[in-house]
Amino acid sequence: MKLSYVIAIAAVVLPCATALIVGYLHRKQMRQIEAYRLNPEIGLKPPSNALFKFFKKHLTSIIGQGIPLIGILWGMLGSAPITRWKVYMIASGWALIAYNWAVDVIYRIDARRWDQLSEIVKLINQPHAELHSRTDPASN
Repeated sequence: MKLSYVIAIAAVVLPCATALIVGYLHRKQMRQIEAYRLNPEIGLKPPSNALFKFFKKHLTSIIGQGIPLIGILWGMLGSAPITRWKVYMIASGWALIAYNWAVDVIYRIDARRWDQLSEIVKLINQPHAELHSRTDPASN
């Protein structure tokens, strides 16, 4: 598939998807405002939808693997002869994707360890009533 076809398809699909998403979010906001009018205790901040939750969670992976993928596709889909620059773009793209994947895995493991450590610190710092109520057996 030529790049011009991809651009033409994207020029149709992206505005349509944007219009659908904006319409969905507008209807969601109007429902939230109507619910707030009926009961002000609800508040006006609607919960985030699944698409935004996904992007918030995986934004670094999307950017870190999507941008090198553009270089890979640019080098592989072109009809011009292969040059050293294209080979470099493809190789560096794959290297950046592997690097980003490794950093992402290390970050997730590290975040899990910090969560576990914070739970341990909470357990250590919480007062233990049963320990304070007991008397020392050596003092009896």
